Amino acid sequence: MMAIFLLSGCGTMPAKYIPVTLGPVIESESVQGIELTILPSVETIAIGEVLTMTVTIKNIHTEPVWFPRNPEIMMLWIYPDGKRDNLVFECTENRFYTEDQVVWLKAGQVVQTKMRIKTYYFPKPGVTEFQAFCNAASNTNPAIRPFWHGKIFSNTYGVMVEKNRRSSS
Repeated sequence: MMAIFLLSGCGTMPAKYIPVTLGPVIESESVQGIELTILPSVETIAIGEVLTMTVTIKNIHTEPVWFPRNPEIMMLWIYPDGKRDNLVFECTENRFYTEDQVVWLKAGQVVQTKMRIKTYYFPKPGVTEFQAFCNAASNTNPAIRPFWHGKIFSNTYGVMVEKNRRSSS
């Protein structure tokens, strides 16, 4: 009897997260007055096409701040089967920024960039959920202050990835 109790355990394994929602899923977070959001160019795309994401960085604080002109941005996604993938980069912890490498981000001001995701290797059709991660290294240049540094995640956004339109079946 005791053996059955021990083998049954007290809890269950959490189920693997499977994306099912098209459009916005989870809102973006804000960190020290900066907000990161993504918006895809389309909500439906075929495997093999390139998905373009507009990544927006907004100063939602009341004070201006220096921010990297080209921050490190990584796109992450969850496939329809729950597997995770990303565009890999190495996070820089400290950096000496020069004036041409930063932008003065006033209160309410935004900077945008485009991220392109090739889908030719996506394993199968279905809802794929995307998110951006931004890293701004700590600035070691004392002449450029106040400077925003840190790590932040965007909102998540579900996109329908369809079967390759050129494939036959």
